[in-house]
Amino acid sequence: VSTQHDELNQEIGDLKFQLSQQGQPAAQPAPQARPSGPGGAGRLGTLSHDAAPPAAPQAATASSRAAAKALAAHDYPTAEADAGAILARTKTGPRAADAQYIRAEALAGQGKNQAAALAYDDAYNADKAGPRAPDALLGLAASLTALHQDQAACDTLDSLASQFSKPSASLARRIHLARSRARCQ
Repeated sequence: VSTQHDELNQEIGDLKFQLSQQGQPAAQPAPQARPSGPGGAGRLGTLSHDAAPPAAPQAATASSRAAAKALAAHDYPTAEADAGAILARTKTGPRAADAQYIRAEALAGQGKNQAAALAYDDAYNADKAGPRAPDALLGLAASLTALHQDQAACDTLDSLASQFSKPSASLARRIHLARSRARCQ
């Protein structure tokens, strides 16, 4: 798994380089989680938040709903813009992870597979144990498949299987379909 992770990180680095060479801005880097507990051992704790005024959570929630609504309506440019606005205000935490995931979905919906792959990777790294983490890895694999990087997609799906060994029936079906599309062994 460690070797697969290293190879996947190399693929992501290559994608970021390719995007920078095409004049497109790379996806915003994902915040890093801090270990919780004494000495930092154990589960990953909550992600650190950039403190905002008390009204910000309601605004962020309304913005998140607007982004999700635009995504559900297949208004991908609006969903991408709304998610980007959230990310401009909220760099870390579950809201940022959700916004990054919505941004990734919007980019994928627009066929911007390189940018989508980077955004899915950032969404996963923003909250590796969060509720969107399996879907972010699945989206990353789908984006890599669309970029004809089947081996990297298969490595991502292997990582998904090892990290989330008991997926829901729906997720298991989508993983199986993604494995077929990427022609995984």
